[in-house]
Amino acid sequence: MRQEVDGPGLLALLERLARDRVDGGGRAEGLLEELQLQPRLGASDDAFGEAAPQAIAAATRVRELFRIADVWVAARLGETERREESVRITAALREDDGWAHIREEAENAVTALAALDASLRRAVAGVREWLGGEEPDQGVRELEMIRGRLDGSLGVLDEALLRPDANRVYWFSQVSRAENLLLRAAPINVGSLLRDRVYGERRSTVFTSATLAVGGTFDYFSSRAGLGPEIEELILPSPFDFYHQALVCLPTDMPLPEDESFDAAVEQLIASVARRAGGRTLALFTSHRQLRDVHAGLKQRVDLDEVLILGQGIDGQRRQLLKTFEEAERPLLLGTASFWEGIDIPGERLSCVIVVRLPFPVPTDPVYAARAEQLREPFSQLALPQAALRLKQGFGRLIRRSTDRGAVVILDNRILGRDYGKAFLDVLPPASRYVGPGAQVANRVGDWLARV
Repeated sequence: MRQEVDGPGLLALLERLARDRVDGGGRAEGLLEELQLQPRLGASDDAFGEAAPQAIAAATRVRELFRIADVWVAARLGETERREESVRITAALREDDGWAHIREEAENAVTALAALDASLRRAVAGVREWLGGEEPDQGVRELEMIRGRLDGSLGVLDEALLRPDANRVYWFSQVSRAENLLLRAAPINVGSLLRDRVYGERRSTVFTSATLAVGGTFDYFSSRAGLGPEIEELILPSPFDFYHQALVCLPTDMPLPEDESFDAAVEQLIASVARRAGGRTLALFTSHRQLRDVHAGLKQRVDLDEVLILGQGIDGQRRQLLKTFEEAERPLLLGTASFWEGIDIPGERLSCVIVVRLPFPVPTDPVYAARAEQLREPFSQLALPQAALRLKQGFGRLIRRSTDRGAVVILDNRILGRDYGKAFLDVLPPASRYVGPGAQVANRVGDWLARV
C-alpha cells in the first residue's frame, strides 16, 4: 500500500537499460544492447532499438526532476539535525510558485517514462512470442523485472505530482545520510482499501494478535481496519503469569522529555540498569537524534567497559544488531522504529526493556498529519490509542515464553503525571510494579532478576 520512488535508484535502473558510451562513439551500451546482439529476438529488434535512446532521454528527465525537487525540498526544510526529514505535498504547497517548475519537469519525466514503457512492452512481447513456450534467459528476465519497477515508479510520479488521489498522502523525504531524495505515497484510509480488496472477496477474515486491543476493546483497530459492528470479538487471557514474571519500574523523579536535562538523566539510568543487569538490555527510543546522543554519552562511560553498546544506524542495522545482541555476553542495544515490534529473544538473553519516551506519533509525520486532519479529536482518536498500542508492543519484547523473567523501565513520567497516563497504564499487563526514585531502579531490577 505504501510506495516510494528513490531518485538515484530510478536512475540506476534506466542506466542499466542504456547509457551513452564513455568514449562517445557507437550506440548506447547496457542491457538493451546486450539483448539486441542476441540472435533470437524475432520482431523485437526494432523495439530494442527505439528503447535505448528513450531510456537515455528518460534518465535525463528524471535527473532534472529530482534535482529541482531536491532544491525545493531543501528550501522548506532548512538546516536540520534529524537523520530524515519530510515535506508533505499538500494542496497549499501545490499552489506554491516553485511547484509549477516541479510539475513541468514531472510531466516531462512521466511522458518520457511512458514512451519507454511502451517500447519495452513491445520488446518483451516480441521475445516471448519468438520463444514460444521456452523459458527466457536471464537477460530477458532482468528486462521484465526492470520494466515492472519502472512502471511502478511511473505510476507514483504521475499520481503524486500530477494527478493526486484524495485518499492518499504524498511527501518527499530527504535522507541526509545517503543524500537521497525519496518520493513517497501512502493511503490515508486503509480500511476502505481492505473492504474493497480483502473482505469482499472472502467469506470470513480472522485477525489475531496479542496487541490488537486497547483499553479492553478493539475500537481503535476496527476503525483503522474498516470493520463494522457485525464483527465477532474475543479477548483471551494471557498464558503468562505477568505478576511473577515481569516487573514494571516507573521512576517518579525523571525530568520531562522536553527538559534539557532529560537526555543526561536517560543516559545515567540506562547505564545503571545495564550495569546492574549485566547488559541483556534493550532501550527503545522514539528519536534517532536522541538515540545518537545517548549512545555517544554511554560510549564515554568507564563504568560500562564490560558492556557491549550497540546503536541502531551507528553499529549496524536491525538484522546484524540482533545477531550480535544474541551472541554477545553483556549487550546493551539502543533501537528505535522497527525495534518496538517483531523481535523475539526469549530467555535470559533479553532481561530488561527500557522505554525512553511514550511512543506518540510525530505530529508532522505526513501520514499521521493527513489522518489527523480527518478527525474531530485527533489526539484521543488517533495519537493516544496509537501510542498506547505501540507501548504494548514494546512491552511484548520482554516476555516471550512462560519461563521468561524480566523488567520493563519507563522513563517518561508523563505516564504518572498526565491525565492520559492511565490509558498507557491500562494497556500494560498486570505485572509487579515499582514506583519511586530513579536511583533505586537499577537495584530493583537487579534484585528482581536475581530471584529464582
